[in-house]
Amino acid sequence: MKRLVWLGCLCLVACGQATGLPLASSSRAPATPTASPSSSAQEVLLAASLGVQCSTSCTSTVAIVGLDGRIHAKASFTPPSPPSIGCEGGFVTAPAQVAAGSIFYLDSSSAVHRLSASGDNHIVATLPILTTQQMTWFAVSPDGTKIIASVVAWPPLVSPPIEPSQGCPQHVPGDVREELDLATAGGSTSTLWTKTLSGGVKGPPASLLAVAGWDDVGPVATTNTYMAYIGFVDGTVWLGAAAHLDLQGQAGSVIGGPDCNPAFGDLPDGRLVCYDPKHPTVRDASGNTLWSLKPLDPKDNYTYGGIALSPDASRVAFSLDSNCCYVYDSSVIRSREGMRIGLVAPFEPQGWIDTTTVIGQQGHVMSTCSGCPPNFVPDDMALIRVANPTNVIDLGIKGSFLGVVQSPQ
Repeated sequence: MKRLVWLGCLCLVACGQATGLPLASSSRAPATPTASPSSSAQEVLLAASLGVQCSTSCTSTVAIVGLDGRIHAKASFTPPSPPSIGCEGGFVTAPAQVAAGSIFYLDSSSAVHRLSASGDNHIVATLPILTTQQMTWFAVSPDGTKIIASVVAWPPLVSPPIEPSQGCPQHVPGDVREELDLATAGGSTSTLWTKTLSGGVKGPPASLLAVAGWDDVGPVATTNTYMAYIGFVDGTVWLGAAAHLDLQGQAGSVIGGPDCNPAFGDLPDGRLVCYDPKHPTVRDASGNTLWSLKPLDPKDNYTYGGIALSPDASRVAFSLDSNCCYVYDSSVIRSREGMRIGLVAPFEPQGWIDTTTVIGQQGHVMSTCSGCPPNFVPDDMALIRVANPTNVIDLGIKGSFLGVVQSPQ
């Protein structure tokens, strides 16, 4: 099975109304931009994480690119290091967000930077560092004026380990703490609440709230976040049931209904795919089913992989997995009316540019380890248009799609 650990290049597309709460800023010096000239307002611009996924103690690069593959602006940074917790891997995080025509990214000093298509790059807020063993989730309001973040802090590691043969991280005695912070770009940061989490330091704490995104209603968080360990499909960005947060940072009703697994996030209006390996459904925020994907035979080895919902919720692009272990099989576009379009080239959908254009990674299928079944290995980012699905448009860039920065006016 595939294993999701610290994913330094995943994104949650931030969109929606700001909460209006006071917030906070940083006095740190702005980062140095790397950019090409600004583009026309009519050009579609994308946010991408370049290169391979960054896990720990490494450098990530984000960029704003055109559909011709030209880089308009880019910035390299060191993302926060993941904490050492348990033996099952780590949580899905998103150190880069898309909002207000910009990429917002979080570096290892907990500074939030804003990179625009013009190449302007500056720090808009600084989030707290509570310990060397912490994890931060953040989201940005659609106008780029507010940043909300949940920070979870574990006690420091024992040094040297008491039982080196154990193999699992060992922490000094202490509580696992969480706080929810709200910042105003260029202003101050305030703490909405703090709490001690049950579960101890040997595994995932109970009732862990992770900020997940920002839609038309407001900030979104997964309320009982669980770890991304063996068995989670590639492309997962939300781990657990999701809910909107009120002005005090408290979670409301579950988006998509209490039985919804909103693994791939939601649209600005709250419509989303509730993931099931055999029978995903497209629902509205209240949990009403709008339409369903074709159910797969529960007896066979095929399952749904990563799923991307179009901006009007009328189509999905997805990969099919096989051999019961999320091993890539093929990619498909399916519409609400039941139309099925098979994609002939090895391709993993990651999102939609508009209602007729899918973006993802083209690649090839090969074994990546001794004894492993053949699986998808990405090459360049690419586009596929619904009207001509056999034509894969190579962008000439190696990386992952983060979101649409600019659409035609």
